[in-house]
Amino acid sequence: MTKWANLLANGVRLEPGSPAPVRKELRDLSDKELYLFLEGLEKLKRVDKDDPLSYFQLAGIHGVPYRTPWPRTATKEELDVSKGALRGFCTHTSIIFLTWHRPYLALFESALHRHVQDVAIGIPDTNPEKGEYLLIAKNLRLPYWDWARPDRTDLFPSLANQEEYTPIVPNPNSTASDLKENAVNPLFNYKFPRNRPNDISETEITERYPQQNELWDLIRNPQTADKTNIRRSINAAKNLSERVAYILKSYGRYDTMSNNRWFNSEDGGNPDRAPLNGIETWGSLEGIHNTVHNAVGGGGHMGSPATAAFDPIFWLHHCNIDRLFAIWQGLHDDGSPDAWVTKRKGGDGTAMLPRGSTEDASTKLYPFKFEDSPTGWFDSTMVKRTERFGYAYPETLGLSYPVSKEAKAKLTAKVDAYYQPLSRNIQLSKRRVETAGQDLLAPAMMHKAMASQETVNTATAFTVVPSLPPTQELLAQSLKPEMPFLRDLAPDNKYLEWLVNIKALKHSLRGRYQVHIFLGPVQEDNVILWPLSPNHVGMFSPFGQTETTGCEKCQQDQDDNVHVTGQIPLTVALAERYLAQLIPDLGPTTVVDYLKRNMHWRATLDGTVIDRSRVDGLIVAITSNEVTLPDDDGQPVYSPEVKVWAEATTNLAGDAGRGNDTGYAGPDGVFSADT
Repeated sequence: MTKWANLLANGVRLEPGSPAPVRKELRDLSDKELYLFLEGLEKLKRVDKDDPLSYFQLAGIHGVPYRTPWPRTATKEELDVSKGALRGFCTHTSIIFLTWHRPYLALFESALHRHVQDVAIGIPDTNPEKGEYLLIAKNLRLPYWDWARPDRTDLFPSLANQEEYTPIVPNPNSTASDLKENAVNPLFNYKFPRNRPNDISETEITERYPQQNELWDLIRNPQTADKTNIRRSINAAKNLSERVAYILKSYGRYDTMSNNRWFNSEDGGNPDRAPLNGIETWGSLEGIHNTVHNAVGGGGHMGSPATAAFDPIFWLHHCNIDRLFAIWQGLHDDGSPDAWVTKRKGGDGTAMLPRGSTEDASTKLYPFKFEDSPTGWFDSTMVKRTERFGYAYPETLGLSYPVSKEAKAKLTAKVDAYYQPLSRNIQLSKRRVETAGQDLLAPAMMHKAMASQETVNTATAFTVVPSLPPTQELLAQSLKPEMPFLRDLAPDNKYLEWLVNIKALKHSLRGRYQVHIFLGPVQEDNVILWPLSPNHVGMFSPFGQTETTGCEKCQQDQDDNVHVTGQIPLTVALAERYLAQLIPDLGPTTVVDYLKRNMHWRATLDGTVIDRSRVDGLIVAITSNEVTLPDDDGQPVYSPEVKVWAEATTNLAGDAGRGNDTGYAGPDGVFSADT
């Protein structure tokens, strides 16, 4: 057995003919699965840091200590290092962002799986449940954390936010399992080795919200975090659901769905990536991924590409990104060239690619090998199907490609049920008005009650409506003759999706800034609680790096002034205001006028409000996209074009952009194919 045999990123090997086990949502794990997963994770975290398959070294592939190569015992010839290569394996803002992370997760999963087996094997033979544990361990895979499900009552899974937990452990003297009090929670943090390199971390453990404890304490406190009213009020979380649904349903090209880099015309590839009026230009799974990193990190390790992988929740987060990627494949991977990795100018290089490289489906996904050979590197052509890595997802299990129309319809129905896009609620309202849009009614009541408030903060939100009535009472109130119905938002089966499109320099302000979108006033001296404001819609995060980063690709990105994009849908927030009778419809005249008066955006840096003009290249624009609903249970059709509404982000008294001149100001403004 050679040294490479234990370093393969093939994932967990399956027996011939065996179906791929599914990766489950963390909160869907059984007690036995959870016990094995957490105990296996703790064993992995305790592996000596010099072992290439230690938690320390596996996490280090993603960022610090930027020691190339990995594994450190490999030779230059085995790694096939190109001249002019840079430090680090960074694939952010790259066409291979999604495909690179798939074997990376598989490598981590296979290392974790070995320790899970050891935990099961270590259960005493006298335990009559040992056989069951062994079988569970064999099929257990890395769980994912679906942060976009609006039906989950906790914003972050409570298990990941507690320093201690109470596992149900196998009892050798009983067929039942016993509770063990005050066990260390492996998901809460990671303790760095004492003799770590100096550039890893200034703290001994990973931290979340290290300087801003008010929101973090609220999130971690189960007495508040699990309350439905709190969860409903976190519009940033609801907006993640809306963003996911819009990407999965309306984006049909891989290159635009996958990553958030703004491409100029000279960058090559599909020219439709750059124009402002292209439907598939601004949103991406990478952009959504960035927001979650920052929402979890709060200025801590998870909020920086250099250190994010050391936070244990990183793996659950990226597992969900991979899952959404797999779902997108099921909906759109029809074999056409646009449905997979296309040629794109990389421009910046990585540890294994020289500057100015062109990336495509054959680009090697360093440092992940698929066989015991110096040249046996994965590339994107080899990672299309998750089953080849020994796992599937509940939604994609058993899919055959190209996916049939019937299977796509079933998959879309699951997406609609999970993420509840407005199109689904409107269609339901046309058939059964009394059950449509339930989740929008509570925030609608809050908006209506606070419509006359000049300032809104968290305290205001929960004192104006101190106790929301049960859902059925809300439904009864909404069905009064004078109340509006969601079905009326789509006359002639058409309505407009309203979107905020954002572009900015990725590494401006050390890549740590955020842009927050509001529909209505907010109290600005309480920045950390903005996500709890009923008027907060969503946020844009670049997930960038400092000028002193050890990632040479990121340094090159800074030299090249790389810009990134983001997309914040407004439609659900507007529908809530429609139900609150604050606007009569979603038509252009109504919405543009409302946005002129009520939409604003704020920039923050490390929890402090800053002048928006300090975010280099920041531009905020409003667009709309027409959606046509079918008469039956078919799928909505999204127009391939969007309309730009410059007047929504222009000063009412002139042509300059609002928000310190960061609003898009029309055809002569800053957006063009070459901006």
